[in-house]
Amino acid sequence: MLQNEIPKYLYIIAAGEVEMSYTCPYGYSVIIGTCAKGDVCGDIGVLLHRLQPFEFRTRTSCTLLRLDAKTFLDIVRDFVEDPSIILSNLLKHLKDQDLMKEYLTVTDDEGKLRRGRMKRPLPLSLHNIISRDDDSLLYQLLAWGFDPNESNKNGETALHIAASTGSVPCVVLLLKYRANPYIRDNRGLKRLVPRNTRRH
Repeated sequence: MLQNEIPKYLYIIAAGEVEMSYTCPYGYSVIIGTCAKGDVCGDIGVLLHRLQPFEFRTRTSCTLLRLDAKTFLDIVRDFVEDPSIILSNLLKHLKDQDLMKEYLTVTDDEGKLRRGRMKRPLPLSLHNIISRDDDSLLYQLLAWGFDPNESNKNGETALHIAASTGSVPCVVLLLKYRANPYIRDNRGLKRLVPRNTRRH
């Protein structure tokens, strides 16, 4: 699997070892680590629909299970909670491996490209993430350009949900990313305290 391509398959290593490397802008390659039995290759490209940041090469004779990305995503889309759990686990894994900051930070150009037009391979909803009180995943999605004012079928925004559940970290994050506190839901409710009635 080459760096800077969007993979069409997920590979699960059943036996053997796969080397993971990163080619720097200056042209030299750095070995990041190895993947062994039970590890997955291609998950970043498939789950985030972005260019694969690593290159994978077999180090030994390997047995790989290949799963078509479209088939996998079609299965996941049938379950409401699964996408946020899958992505949360992926980001936790990358953070544990100290890979998040270096390879998953969105550049300004990427951010501009994604805002309003971000293709979502996973049917992620800020509402589900806030319901799980996962402010770290919420932060990452907002940084990638997810709309903080997206609403559900009831016209409730992510800020409505965060305020009604009392999730202060999520409320603060949404306001930082310019969520509008004056949007009303389909019943005409703001669910937030209006400015002129706040206590000082």
